[in-house]
Amino acid sequence: MQVNILDYGAAGDGKTLNTAAIQRAIDDCSAGGGGVVAVPAGRYVTGTIWLKSGVELHLEHNATIKASENLADYNETAAYPQNYDCPPEKWCGT
Repeated sequence: MQVNILDYGAAGDGKTLNTAAIQRAIDDCSAGGGGVVAVPAGRYVTGTIWLKSGVELHLEHNATIKASENLADYNETAAYPQNYDCPPEKWCGT
């Protein structure tokens, strides 16, 4: 199976938050038995995404996944306690 994140509403403009679109593409690909999630050329801003077994995230030529600068776009610390406090990095996952 192959899905394209553009079919899920992603925008490669470097400004739009694409977390939900990318995650839906990953989830659908996984539910279909696995395969490739294609990321076409563009700049895709995202927060936390969860890759799944059997799913390959394929960035095409000139495709970039950019981490959101807003910490609110990432998973909450309660969801994954191992991320709660990381003293060596002086950062908390909240």
